[in-house]
Amino acid sequence: MTQLLSATATQADFTELLCQEFLSSKGYGAFAFLSAYDAAQLFTRYSKQNRSDKDFIKDFVRSFVSGRITLPL
Repeated sequence: MTQLLSATATQADFTELLCQEFLSSKGYGAFAFLSAYDAAQLFTRYSKQNRSDKDFIKDFVRSFVSGRITLPL
């Protein structure tokens, strides 16, 4: 049960950072641009990487805003 709570907190923290980065870059939160499913898929991609969440999110948002990444993920 503790692992599940830890994973949930990690995904919640990731989602919060994602929303903050979109807000800083675009003036709207992440869910103005992504569905909850897209955000969950992005978290899954992140969890398979060996990068900090902040770096991963900054790179994603930068690529998304510039049009290099499109949906669906």
